[in-house]
Amino acid sequence: IQQNRHISTSQIAENIGMLACFLADKEEVKNIVFCGGFTIKNKILRKAISRICMIQQKKSIFLKNAEYMGAIGALLS
Repeated sequence: IQQNRHISTSQIAENIGMLACFLADKEEVKNIVFCGGFTIKNKILRKAISRICMIQQKKSIFLKNAEYMGAIGALLS
């Protein structure tokens, strides 16, 4: 079960990383900021996203206290 969880996390990270890099290319951005609770305790996810961004010549930035970003976004909208 642990191996399947690792594979699923890697697939999710690949999708997130590739979409983020595609959008960054479209907007001509080099730094990509990731926030939200999904990044906080998931080292495998952060490492995989960072690797994909590095391959795509982008810098991945993971915010501290990122779990509050969703609430702040909801407050501002």
